Amino acid sequence: MIPTLQPALIRGVRLAFILAPLLLPDAEAALLAHVTTTEGVITTELEYATAPLAVANFITLSQGIRNRIDPLTGAVTNTPLYVGETFFRTGDNSFSKFAQTGSGSGSNSGSTGFTFRDEFDPAIRHTGYTLSSANSGPNTNGGQVFFTGNISIPAYDDLHTILGRVTDPASRAVVDAVIAAGDNGSSITAVTIERTDPGAVAFDEHAQGLPTVSEVDGAFRVEPGPVAHFDPAAALPSGTLLAVRRSVNLNQWGALAGVFSGYDNAPVLSAKVDEGAGPRAFYRFATVDYAGALAPGTLGNRVLFIDAPDQGWTFTFTFDASGTGGTCSYFDGAATSVSNIVYVYYATHGFSSTLLVDTDGLPLLRFGLGHDGSNATHVDGRHTWAVYSGGWIPYGGGTFTLTR
Repeated sequence: MIPTLQPALIRGVRLAFILAPLLLPDAEAALLAHVTTTEGVITTELEYATAPLAVANFITLSQGIRNRIDPLTGAVTNTPLYVGETFFRTGDNSFSKFAQTGSGSGSNSGSTGFTFRDEFDPAIRHTGYTLSSANSGPNTNGGQVFFTGNISIPAYDDLHTILGRVTDPASRAVVDAVIAAGDNGSSITAVTIERTDPGAVAFDEHAQGLPTVSEVDGAFRVEPGPVAHFDPAAALPSGTLLAVRRSVNLNQWGALAGVFSGYDNAPVLSAKVDEGAGPRAFYRFATVDYAGALAPGTLGNRVLFIDAPDQGWTFTFTFDASGTGGTCSYFDGAATSVSNIVYVYYATHGFSSTLLVDTDGLPLLRFGLGHDGSNATHVDGRHTWAVYSGGWIPYGGGTFTLTR
């Protein structure tokens, strides 16, 4: 028997049905990036709660409200990135579907002149249709990003920061079309940002502690050799990179290692920026400020321990006062050996470093170091490593500690 409802109760039930939708959370509430491509519009929900650095970087670069270094001219610019960029690199197979863009040069070699830290969340995985940061190792995010397609790619998890997800079917179809178009088969024509809830409105892309790129005043001088020096008008404080770009024809610009004033350095008053470059070269300079930088400016008198569990190896580099020599003790899974260091190349940004080491007992080694944390005695983080044998052969990754 169906009970009879009283009129007052009927009115209450009716009111409840009217109000219920107003009490439900808005499924579309988000910080959205509408990426207009030649294949259509990709609406992406930006993960500002779990990847604030990557999201802030994408917003500021796409809207032209933050400086970067143009890889084609070597100059400081705030010209919006992404607009006019092609998807220069794509993959479309059973294990990897992606479309990559944002180099500033139309090739994989382009960069923004700075890097920033990784952001991983175990609840957000590469299960299909993500927007992620491309990188060249731990903590080397810049401007390059890629959309993934309709497959899960677990190999990307905890290697590439996910800064957005593509959830609606129409946008997913556009991602599929961009991937199917192949390398340089499509491009971006506009990027607009939409904020549809209070959290998105409150998110401040300028307050996330991203690196700051600035033009720099100073004096340039050349000594016999030739040896090029730059004397900044104001001393470079801790955590500041003097970024150097060089050209021999004013058409192509390459990045030099630059000079980094790490947490261990006195303020930099004069910097040797190049040596033996040839009879003629042109230079451009900028500064990149890394708040709270963890990388040291030099490896002098430091000990670097590297654990490489993929191969069962460990390395202990004990550097001399110059930071360019010392000894290497290594365990190859069976025995421990010691060799002398004969060559070191060390280039660093605030939270990432590249280290090349040649010893008299091993082939040339390359380590990409991501500086993640520190205490009073050590800096620690993650690394990737490779061995040179007619080309760089990647050997996986692991962890490291570096004495302060």
